[in-house]
Amino acid sequence: MEMDLILKKYDLLNEQRTPSVDLLTKIHLNIITMTPYENLSVWYGPIPSLKPTNLLDKINLHRGGVCLELNTLYAMILKYFGFEVEFRSAKVIRSVTNEMDVNANRRDTHMVLVVKWLNSNDSYMCDVGFSADAPLTPMLMENETIHYGAGGIECQMQQGTWLNQNGWFLLANDLRQKQGFKKYWFMDSNQYSQTYFDDMMDYVSRPDITPPNPHHAEYATMADRFGNRFTLLGSPTTRYTFYGRDRFGVAIGESLKFNDLKTRNQILKSKFGIVMNDLVE
Repeated sequence: MEMDLILKKYDLLNEQRTPSVDLLTKIHLNIITMTPYENLSVWYGPIPSLKPTNLLDKINLHRGGVCLELNTLYAMILKYFGFEVEFRSAKVIRSVTNEMDVNANRRDTHMVLVVKWLNSNDSYMCDVGFSADAPLTPMLMENETIHYGAGGIECQMQQGTWLNQNGWFLLANDLRQKQGFKKYWFMDSNQYSQTYFDDMMDYVSRPDITPPNPHHAEYATMADRFGNRFTLLGSPTTRYTFYGRDRFGVAIGESLKFNDLKTRNQILKSKFGIVMNDLVE
């Protein structure tokens, strides 16, 4: 029942369960433009969970999630349609300058999907959960191929080593600043520790370590099909900012700054589809 509601939400009820690049692209685009990356559960609940029933219930109740939740949801839908999905543990390195950095071997805190299907020789890296830097489409795993993100971001895959292991980097090119940054890295193989999924379950269920990106702020961001991205950022103790960027990173109108929770809740509902009836205004 929950899966039927999810398929209806993402306009997939009438799709044939026959994997193809067109179906993969539709699933990816519908999820990323209809479900926000948001970390509000860190402060207001429900406690994030990767258990299928809990996750489907949360999404069906007009909420989004953090990276692990969104990519787990994505994998569930892909498997339903017959795609072969490998989970890959990813190491976020966007603030790490080189492999000698003290944080170069920080714990893996992200998860991406490598997707294949019968009668196709191609593999795609799929990620709908990397906050404002997530690509708008599945990324063919070819070196340096450019894929559009939203809000002024272009994404690229790049083969390379990290800490003497072969793998892939995700690069995000900022069209406004005309700079590119390595955002995360994952191994060529799907080898990870036996406790990886248990660790990830613990990671998303603990508000003290779940990634409120950016840290110490309420955050929601979502793209549309035209490459525009809208973001809400702030906290009750400071102030909130709501702003939009188009496909090229140009501001969409003036940013809105405010302090009252009523305005925050209205924006969450109207711009992100987030309904949080338990939030105090």
